[in-house]
Amino acid sequence: MLHSIYLVQAMLTAMAKNYGSIPAPTLSGVLDSGTSESILAFQRLNGLEITGHLDKVTWKHLVLQYTLNAHHNIATNVY
Repeated sequence: MLHSIYLVQAMLTAMAKNYGSIPAPTLSGVLDSGTSESILAFQRLNGLEITGHLDKVTWKHLVLQYTLNAHHNIATNVY
């Protein structure tokens, strides 16, 4: 996939602030076990196939959720 693991980790970290069931991964740029755990939790939360892998469906949901979260935070002045 063409997206950066660091970007994915940053997005999952932001999501973890709003959803306690998603553990924040270490921002390392490496697809490690912590990142896989975060992906698994994100998949569970969103009713996706639970693989721990960042497939196209998971990526699309992550981008959508991250974008909606960012817009909500801006609208409610939560940073």
